[in-house]
Amino acid sequence: MMPVPVTLDLGYHFHFTEWLSFMPCVNAGYTYMDIKYTTLNEDKTKSTYEPFLRGGAMLGFESDYFYFGAGGDYGCIYEDSGPKSFYEVYVRTGGVV
Repeated sequence: MMPVPVTLDLGYHFHFTEWLSFMPCVNAGYTYMDIKYTTLNEDKTKSTYEPFLRGGAMLGFESDYFYFGAGGDYGCIYEDSGPKSFYEVYVRTGGVV
């Protein structure tokens, strides 16, 4: 399965200190899905556009030159066959130029 999402993301950083923030977020959009599967007699491909909704939170640490964040979210893709839920946990890091 290869999903390609296009989303609208809404979130806000709540800064506890100068270097520590918490960001809840909500994401909504559509995803183009290209699914390849094998039946008993042949290989098949299904391509479709499906809506999805996702929500989560991230904790971030930042300085003048460096950023580190960790978080997770939970979501659901609303397919024709019914909703399919998913979750992800992530770590983000980067430098500020």
